[in-house]
Amino acid sequence: MKWVLIILPLTAFGQALLPGFPRENPRKDIELTIRISKASRVTQTAFLFKNDSFVPDEYRLPKEYIFSNDGGIKEIHCLDLNTNNKTLSYLFDEHYRIIGQKGHDDFITYSYNDQDKKSIENWYSYDSVLIEKTIAIYDAQNKIIRKEAYKSTGVLSRYWTYEYNDRGDLIMETYVNTPNGPGIRIDASITGTTSEFIPWPSGTTKFERTYEDTIITRRLKNNHIDKITKSYKNTDTLVIEEFEYKTLEKQFKRTSEKRETASFKIETYFSYSVHEYYYQDGILVLYKNIIDSGAVRIDRYSYQTEQDSRGNWTARTVLVNGKPISKVERRISYD
Repeated sequence: MKWVLIILPLTAFGQALLPGFPRENPRKDIELTIRISKASRVTQTAFLFKNDSFVPDEYRLPKEYIFSNDGGIKEIHCLDLNTNNKTLSYLFDEHYRIIGQKGHDDFITYSYNDQDKKSIENWYSYDSVLIEKTIAIYDAQNKIIRKEAYKSTGVLSRYWTYEYNDRGDLIMETYVNTPNGPGIRIDASITGTTSEFIPWPSGTTKFERTYEDTIITRRLKNNHIDKITKSYKNTDTLVIEEFEYKTLEKQFKRTSEKRETASFKIETYFSYSVHEYYYQDGILVLYKNIIDSGAVRIDRYSYQTEQDSRGNWTARTVLVNGKPISKVERRISYD
């Protein structure tokens, strides 16, 4: 049996702090891919390899990272490729938990009540009008057990519940939408009578986990297998295998005045694919993709790195099968 010791930051009274707010929307997520000691500021730019030269990657805008004296992250700013102006910013507290996000059209604040085991996300429009409030509730071990989203009027929109096994790993996530939650509105010109609102369907995701030399996780959505993940160590290489089950989506349609609108979809299994990832020292070295037709794709990854006098890397080029595909450059400022 393997034991994992998890050390959480403590308050002045010895109480474990809540983790950073669990964000639902991917645009609110932050990829903290660097941690540089004794660095005060880092500007990172990504490039794609095209037509035998590196060009800026507009889908991964330049980012500026600002660190505290102890090396913890304080701020992250996404920068415009041409003007270098900030397009999106993230702010963190002294425990490196997100406390703010600001873009051109809206901003979000986060607060934490470590004693009451609750954290709150407030989403505002650019003119400071509340759009939505989300409350996360935790148990005594600081595991999230419920999350509730409210409209600006205070009406419950939707909520999530979470269950864990005795190891503290998530085994079930249930999403419950309400008639006040997000969905699709069908115009009266299509229905032929009045407009109709259909909330997005609720659903449950289960995780069946096996702990042995090979750790296996089976993910089921609404009792249908969605993905199986296997993880094991092969000498000095970590191997992760993912079996993804794709579904055939059949649409039932209604017709009114020669216009069509799709209602909910029925899922039926029809194919799957296998993804294999091989890591050495936390770095991807090989990717293999096998689809049910038997076709196999193999990509071998290698890296070229440049470093400064302090040992921090300032440029990293990714090569696949010997050909460069992307590059990341960093400008590092030291105190």
